Amino acid sequence: MISLRTDDRLLLTGVDQCPENALLPIVEVWLSLKNDPEDLPSFASFDVTLLPPALWSRLFLCKLIGQPRRFFYELAGSEIEWHNGFPVEKRFLTDIQLRNRHVMAREYALTLRHGLPIYSQGPYVGKADYVKQVRRIIAPYRISEREFAFVAGATFVEQP
Repeated sequence: MISLRTDDRLLLTGVDQCPENALLPIVEVWLSLKNDPEDLPSFASFDVTLLPPALWSRLFLCKLIGQPRRFFYELAGSEIEWHNGFPVEKRFLTDIQLRNRHVMAREYALTLRHGLPIYSQGPYVGKADYVKQVRRIIAPYRISEREFAFVAGATFVEQP
């Protein structure tokens, strides 16, 4: 069984730090919407059309909402759902059979703790046996005082 871990993680304070060019627009949009240096950008100001359409299939949007607060997948691009092997859109993280859901919950929480987008990579646990690694960027947004959204994207690295 593949170990569910994060092999590499980087807090992104600027676009020059982003090691994954395909996901760079997520960081660029986040930085362009961040008006208050002490707070996260407002999710109300985010619009998926700010990102290039070529990225949409690799996007996922997760929210930390409700009482008790739970992670909810609002949106998942077709490539994300294909690699998972089942739909995740409009479902709570605890209700889906993602093998790496604890990894994802930890990565979401780290973006909030640091107030910055995070680049991370780790072993791939999806349905394609020719993929060895997933790379992702997760950018945190504020919905309200106690609710948050995470605009994220993933790329999949094939075995050599």
